[in-house]
Amino acid sequence: MDKKRIETLLFLFSVLSLLSGCQSTDSSRLFSVSPLDPNLARIDGLSINDKPLNESTDEEYLIIVAGHIYGSHKSTAPHPAQSFINKLSYFADLNPSLMILLGDIVPRGSTADFQDLEESILFDQDYPIFNAVGNHDVENRQLYEDRYGSTYFYFPYRSAYFIILDTELDNCKISGDQLEMLERSLNNAVNDAQISQIFIFTHKVLFFDQGLYQRLNNDQSNLPNDRYSCLFSHNYSRLLTDLFLPAAEIKPVYLLAGDVGAWGGNLTPYQARYQGSDFHLFTTGLGDTAQDSVILVNIKGDRVDIKYLKLINE
Repeated sequence: MDKKRIETLLFLFSVLSLLSGCQSTDSSRLFSVSPLDPNLARIDGLSINDKPLNESTDEEYLIIVAGHIYGSHKSTAPHPAQSFINKLSYFADLNPSLMILLGDIVPRGSTADFQDLEESILFDQDYPIFNAVGNHDVENRQLYEDRYGSTYFYFPYRSAYFIILDTELDNCKISGDQLEMLERSLNNAVNDAQISQIFIFTHKVLFFDQGLYQRLNNDQSNLPNDRYSCLFSHNYSRLLTDLFLPAAEIKPVYLLAGDVGAWGGNLTPYQARYQGSDFHLFTTGLGDTAQDSVILVNIKGDRVDIKYLKLINE
């Protein structure tokens, strides 16, 4: 074999190797370089009811997750959802460590609506409540941020990392500073030996495509406008291949979304596990209907038990 042919073959081999590396989702390559950044985990003042995290060292703890708590879109309906109000004492009896809301906590992002929510729910609860903002919450973004602080952040708590995203900031895309925060927080989580699982919370359901969205909705006449359902404008596929699946190769990842339920059963409850990986998907939302439910996440060390709690007994 002459020298020129050998050089050509070596060049082709190098190109193929490079392409192969670009297509890889090798988790060890993606999550092995940056040190932990404790500054990004400071969440003082970010619970929307001004309650601090319980610093208990108990191995077992409970998280309550609820979406779309303002309830029905009908103007005559009670806000927050009556199904949610009726269960508040029950939630307290469960002694949760924290509650995560998945956006649309008020019908309109007004001072009056926020005050009503604070007086009817938020300030009476002993546990901290965090919110992954929905479009209704940030109709006046400056008002929301002045009142409750940053709309995207993350924090470690006991055995888990909690990542709160803002799907309203860039029309369903996770981009810019928020994308950098997501990348760094996932890097922290997979490299922290004290962390056993990762939870990501959003309002918009980024993981539904058009076909699945159409099949799951039980009332085709009430399909919401596409700008609310994020069917065409998000960068979820890139997040999935570049971040979520590689992270799930190392530690289980749970993605929970809450822009569902307002029309009565549409897309809630829903759960799936992505192609046999350790990446899990959930939706939950309220509309004062028989399908109303919240998610109870019971964590004990590296064990996670997730179940739906129905709020209305038929």
